[in-house]
Amino acid sequence: MSVSNYSPEIIAEQIRMLLKNQRLIVLSTSFISLVMYFPLRGAAEHWILIAWIGSIQVTNIARVLVMARFRPQQMHVDALLKWKPALIFNALLSGTLWGLAPPLFIPGGPPGLVLLLCCVFISMSAGLIAPGLSIRTAVMSFTLPVVLSLCIVIFMLPDLTLSYLPPILSVYVIIVYFTSGHVERTVLESIKIRFEKESLLRALGEQKQEAERANLAKSKFLAAASHDLRQPLHALGLYLDTMQYELNTDKQKEFSSKMETAIDALKDLFERLLDISKLDAGIIEPSLTDSRVGEIFERLEVRFSPLAKAKQLDIQFKHHDETFYSDQLLIERILDNLIGNAIRYTAKGSIRVQALTKDGYVEISVSDTGPGIPEHEQENIFNEFHQLHNPERDRTKGLGLGLSIVRRLCDLLNHKLELFSSVAEGTRFCLHVPASTADLIAAQPNETDRASWDIRNSRVMVIDDEVDIQDAMRQLLLKWGCEVSSVSSIGDALEKVQSGFIPDLIIADYRLRDSETGIAAIQAVSNIANHTIPGILITGDTAPERLQEASQSGFKLLHKPVNAGQLRMVANHLLMQHLRLAKV
Repeated sequence: MSVSNYSPEIIAEQIRMLLKNQRLIVLSTSFISLVMYFPLRGAAEHWILIAWIGSIQVTNIARVLVMARFRPQQMHVDALLKWKPALIFNALLSGTLWGLAPPLFIPGGPPGLVLLLCCVFISMSAGLIAPGLSIRTAVMSFTLPVVLSLCIVIFMLPDLTLSYLPPILSVYVIIVYFTSGHVERTVLESIKIRFEKESLLRALGEQKQEAERANLAKSKFLAAASHDLRQPLHALGLYLDTMQYELNTDKQKEFSSKMETAIDALKDLFERLLDISKLDAGIIEPSLTDSRVGEIFERLEVRFSPLAKAKQLDIQFKHHDETFYSDQLLIERILDNLIGNAIRYTAKGSIRVQALTKDGYVEISVSDTGPGIPEHEQENIFNEFHQLHNPERDRTKGLGLGLSIVRRLCDLLNHKLELFSSVAEGTRFCLHVPASTADLIAAQPNETDRASWDIRNSRVMVIDDEVDIQDAMRQLLLKWGCEVSSVSSIGDALEKVQSGFIPDLIIADYRLRDSETGIAAIQAVSNIANHTIPGILITGDTAPERLQEASQSGFKLLHKPVNAGQLRMVANHLLMQHLRLAKV
């Protein structure tokens, strides 16, 4: 490729490299000229030798002084391009000065002086071809004057014994021409490759930033959308729970059951989004304990057997009383996602959930006879919202978050997860959990009777800026026999307390109007009441920073939509705990 075909930026970078090395070139030529004083002494009058060496030194000093005024790294492309003629002229001037040496010193010098000068000139011109310094025009501007001068002087000598040198020097000039051209193109090509690499790195950096911005925007959107959608769903669930007390006919109960099923499906989708937000927030801290696989399997079997039966799938849970050391709730959450996926994507056949102890680990596997996962997709399935067999985005097949949650929970627990799958032959996930070394006593069933969650005659303050949720929560609490006061803000809550309503329990939405929070509301009411009042924070917000703040408040945190049974159980627990502390 011709030099003219390269962009101005590449040529400018070539010139910048040469300018950066000018001091090295000046230093080397100055040193060589001074050393030449000794072999040239006596070859001509002393003042001629001094004048010749001095002219080279003066030229070099001038170059240094000029270069001292410029900073190649800070120079613009146009400014650098203007230096190219100056560099070529400088090489020509230097070649002319060195080309004066043969006519000035060879005629009166010793016989070996010609060969010495040939070696010096060849070394100097070859040095200019060094990678990073080569501009062919500059190299030839130095080489031609000195070689031409040598050839002319050799032809003029009466002794013809050195007449073989001019042809050799001519061949050398041809070699220098092609070699310097090749080196120059190599240098330019390397600069081009470096520029392309830097451009790719910049583009990659920009794409990474764009991906991070998109991910942040996605998280913000999910947090906002989740919060806004949870509000009416939360109110709907409360109204439905309240309505249970008014149902009289089987038809009403049938429709109520179907409504509850639809709401549970929505709750499940929101829970998966919430799991992602919790993991992003870093508020999930594993609680490692010795646990029984059988206890988890029993709960999972109760949940998933009806779902498998509805699809005519054979589901089996097999274990041998294995015990493990990990976070029982998180392990159950992992298996919940894996089994749910297996049932969701298996059209016929069976699901096997099995536990075995191997080499200090409990290997819990979930196998299915589903469509299998192609090898090239086996890593992608752990990405958020990535689904293989749901192009129509059927909500009954989930959101594509389950396996992403599984991978991140396994990373959090530092547990190995293996995937074995072949197309049309099914899929098998293997979770490796450290085996327990403790002897566990068989756990006895401890079914909590809902009747024991008694919060009758309790004074409950509801703080929520959504009128529908206020009303739904009020109606439900009244059905439970509570005395209820509903308010929308901290100011209204304080007025109620000042008028004589001292709550036993506060149920507050986390995010209120005018930048108020449920945390501040519970604290403000406790302060004016002069004692700590137990509080429940209810939130539909999934933003990681909000979850962190709510989690660190010390109040019980529930996520919308809240199940009525869960709310009643938590309320009872807090009231009983507060009562015990008050007696101490």
